[in-house]
Amino acid sequence: MPLVECKCTNCGAVLKVDSAHDAAVCEFCKTPFIVQKAINNFNNINNISDSVVNIYGGNSQEKENLIKRMLMFVEEGKREQALQYSERVLDMDPECAEAYLCKLLVSLNIRQISDLEKLQEPFDRNENYLKVIKYSDELGEKIKRANNIVKKESVYKSAVKLTDENSKSVANIGIRAQRIIEKNEQAIKLFESIVDWKDSRTKIDECKAKIEEIKIAEEKAEAERKRKAEEARITVEKTKAKNKKIAIICVLIVTALIVFLIVFLPANNYKKALAAADEGNYSEAYSLFSKYPKYKDSDSKISESKTLYLKSLMKESKVGDIIIFGVYEQDNDASNGKEEIEWRVLAKEGNKILIISKYALDCKEYNTEYTDVTWETCMLRKWLNDTFINTAFSNEKQKLIPSETITADTNPSYSTNPGNDTKDKVFLLSITETEKYFSSDDDRMCVPTAYAIEQGAYTSSSYTKDGKATCLWWMRSPGYNNDAAARVDEDGVIGDYGYLVGNSVVCVRPAMWIEF
Repeated sequence: MPLVECKCTNCGAVLKVDSAHDAAVCEFCKTPFIVQKAINNFNNINNISDSVVNIYGGNSQEKENLIKRMLMFVEEGKREQALQYSERVLDMDPECAEAYLCKLLVSLNIRQISDLEKLQEPFDRNENYLKVIKYSDELGEKIKRANNIVKKESVYKSAVKLTDENSKSVANIGIRAQRIIEKNEQAIKLFESIVDWKDSRTKIDECKAKIEEIKIAEEKAEAERKRKAEEARITVEKTKAKNKKIAIICVLIVTALIVFLIVFLPANNYKKALAAADEGNYSEAYSLFSKYPKYKDSDSKISESKTLYLKSLMKESKVGDIIIFGVYEQDNDASNGKEEIEWRVLAKEGNKILIISKYALDCKEYNTEYTDVTWETCMLRKWLNDTFINTAFSNEKQKLIPSETITADTNPSYSTNPGNDTKDKVFLLSITETEKYFSSDDDRMCVPTAYAIEQGAYTSSSYTKDGKATCLWWMRSPGYNNDAAARVDEDGVIGDYGYLVGNSVVCVRPAMWIEF
């Protein structure tokens, strides 16, 4: 259906919607509204008769009075009346900056120009912002200054978020310490880009001091490790001397056992494993071959039977099932190894299934720099198809993951350039795919792993799933602009407006096709 114009029934902003839909969400104030009511609202406001318009034509005093009333309505929070008066003023003077300022304030859901500095996101993409600048140098400078403050504050908060981890102990060195160093280095770059904002210079010094502190702690830990290693070596040498006597006594016993273990047991076990594989019991075959991996071709049989077992599970799976495939750190305890990854089956086509991780596995920026990007050029795509895939899957498992053409789906709400199609093994869902494969907002809500939370994932206690706080997660589609990417919010609502690509609190839910 073609898009038609309407006015938000909450903030009065002019929007374009599909008239076939029953409801929509205002892209400015984020308030849901009934589509037909909003269309009627637009028609009622814009069908002012010529006689009413002509009442105010050409009288500057009446224009000034209208402007005063318009601004009073804005300050009182009467947005619909403020927008009506702004249109009257613009009928008299299409270049009236005050009228466009009114529309800007209403669209941003604020009452005074001083409130612009308190916004969370820059607003220089708003068409009313551009018109205020065009028609008034004085007002233009004010809102430019406010927008710059919002931009700097946004960068400052992102940098501070990176340094929040500084307050924690650096006793755990290694990967954990390296992560803190990387975050501090990223924070330094952000603070240096706004060096005169607030206490950015002090923050830069604090970050540099923290990096030096961690490096010193690592050097001390390495020295202690070497000392303990030397003590262990000495202990081993003493133990060897003692055990040498015992070993001589055991040789005869071991020799007899070797004949039994090397000749009889492996041969009998191998026959059982082959029989299990012939019967299609690949799980049992895998278990038996694994007992003696060096016997004959058991090593290759282990890989073969495990792959066949996985394929049989995938072949039997249905949409909505949870399958196990690959491993990744999830409980934030590296000492117990990686945990198996649970995947939800989204679709089944021929000999392939489309899967997405049940939990948000990690927390990463869509792109490490705040700049215009697409899925084709972003750093998150490179990370998924290099670091992640090699960390989570063995070479044998990677053979089951085909390289697919990933379409450059557009953002349904904005005309942002989506880039070009790509060939990927691992990818993120687009807005269109997310709406297709998830039945509701509740269905899209996702819980992050403990590891993802440790990497900086934002969670909201206001929204939970299975008793656990939910998180934000990236989609590959662009947001309102190419320096933003679409995401799913904690409540499962699709955020097609997006977050800035350098945001470091949004989680990752990898998706892929698997052949069986």
